[in-house]
Amino acid sequence: MACMSADRQLQESVDRLRAKIGTRIKDHGSGAVDRVSVRRFREALGLVPDPDLGVPVMMVAHLLRADADVTRDQRPSESVDDMLADPVNGGTEAEFARPLILDEVIRGEMFLADAFLREGKAGAMAVVVTVSRYTDSQQREVANLRSTMIYRGVKA
Repeated sequence: MACMSADRQLQESVDRLRAKIGTRIKDHGSGAVDRVSVRRFREALGLVPDPDLGVPVMMVAHLLRADADVTRDQRPSESVDDMLADPVNGGTEAEFARPLILDEVIRGEMFLADAFLREGKAGAMAVVVTVSRYTDSQQREVANLRSTMIYRGVKA
């Protein structure tokens, strides 16, 4: 059996993902916007750590992602396809429906929005776009985060 080229493996990964567009690919779970978490988040951002001064809206993304680094543009290493490798953060767009409220519970789910190949200086890359939707206990939208990850290769 001949070895499949890296470009072909990349194409197959994108094809697998394209078949899943629109589906939920991850449950982020739920978390409470409690005073301790808000204090720590405000402090990590260099703000006065008093929760009564408000809940920073970006806390919604970190509330359910304890492994994300608040102080740097770094997300946990994750992939939506086991073959994709060498990820680069392609950016995040955030849309907030309303501010977070102390003591409310937020739930998050991630959906696959798009997957495609793009040619770069070093060759083909897979571009994967996900949308994380955050809702309150009454299923009302709180925020949507649209994230783009670029994978520059496949696992050997």
